[in-house]
Amino acid sequence: MPPRDPKSFAPVVELDEAEKYRLRLDEYEEGPSQFKTKIKNALMLTYKFNVHHMDGTPVIDESTGEIFQIWHFTNDSTRPSKPPYVGSRELASALIGRALDDDDIRSMIPVWEETLIGKTAIADLSKVFDRDTGEFKRWGIVRLLPDRARKAPEPVNIPQGVPSETPAQRRARLEAELAAAEEEDTAI
Repeated sequence: MPPRDPKSFAPVVELDEAEKYRLRLDEYEEGPSQFKTKIKNALMLTYKFNVHHMDGTPVIDESTGEIFQIWHFTNDSTRPSKPPYVGSRELASALIGRALDDDDIRSMIPVWEETLIGKTAIADLSKVFDRDTGEFKRWGIVRLLPDRARKAPEPVNIPQGVPSETPAQRRARLEAELAAAEEEDTAI
């Protein structure tokens, strides 16, 4: 198979926009936002999903030979998002298998990653094109639904003794961790 153009990150996969796919959350990352925003020190959440056909067979990215992984980016807000945007709350609700209320979200914040990693949801995917060139850029998540093939919606298991963080407390903690990491980098 020939190498890809170095400016292209477009995966080489055969997907059908009319089909649904099972996504399994494989990784989750928090970091400084790379998007234009009015919020100082805004954070960006990256959800990395392995993509499978509905029968469970993995979708293979022919350019790498690995299971195709779709990345979904959100800000750190857990408020409900307006369609067609799939935000963190909608993503968590689909992965848990039921609509989550504010209390559910608050109790999950300290263990967000641990609660969601490994869970599955059903997705509608669509091609995303470059606004300037019109070239295919990547695949994006259009809609995320609970995976009804699971036995039952899984309860949100929060370890005992984990204090709940408000969004403001979480932001302050993450900003402090980021500042400490930057200080370590400059000290080297």
